[in-house]
Amino acid sequence: SSSSPNNGDSQSSGIGRSSLIRESVGGQFSRQLKDLRGRIDCTTPHYVRCLKPNDDLVPQRFEAHIVADQLRCAGVLEAI
Repeated sequence: SSSSPNNGDSQSSGIGRSSLIRESVGGQFSRQLKDLRGRIDCTTPHYVRCLKPNDDLVPQRFEAHIVADQLRCAGVLEAI
């Protein structure tokens, strides 16, 4: 019947396409990651880091070793 929605034309429905034409999931991921890296590399990021001055969160008490540890874990000291 030529009036049926799928009249056997597998090319128009996308069925039967060669796997060489379609992009694999891994290929999609790789391409999207590359695109994202390109977009990130074109930006100028600005960061605001909040640091705890002490473990008790008490005002007016600054413990240098606590702050230095947070900066080290955040990778800030390596960037300086």
